[in-house]
Amino acid sequence: IIKTHKTQRGFTILELMIVIAVGGILAMFALPNFSIMMKNNCMVTKTNSLISSLQFARSEAVKRNNSVSLNALNGADTSNEWGTGWNIVDNSTATTIRVVQQECLATTANETTLDKTVISYAGDGFIQSNGTIEICDDRVGETGRRITISATGRPAVSEIACP
Repeated sequence: IIKTHKTQRGFTILELMIVIAVGGILAMFALPNFSIMMKNNCMVTKTNSLISSLQFARSEAVKRNNSVSLNALNGADTSNEWGTGWNIVDNSTATTIRVVQQECLATTANETTLDKTVISYAGDGFIQSNGTIEICDDRVGETGRRITISATGRPAVSEIACP
């Protein structure tokens, strides 16, 4: 009778330790870049969300032929008025049309012209006074976003240097 030896399958402890060490080294390089990517995504998301809300409020004002406004949810904090979110309200009926809440709280959104917490569109889509909202995060010297709202009510985005 011939005996056949079964070969064992799996990893040795040495192979497992090498794989864990290589994974740890790769993670050391990847985690800082992941954090930067998350902060960049938060800034872009907040900017896009605010732009789309401004455009939505403007179109609702024209559609309803009534005043529609964006109201900051965090109006008491003048360093981050628009950072936590806003709601869109039909001013003629005091009905909330939409509520937008923001999750990236390390990203601030501050109206820098007059520290406005309300941006109102008239029934023709125009606003009463221009506004500027600057969006930055907790990184010093990074590039942020500036949303400028013209008198005609159209928002435009540009890059700024954050303090």
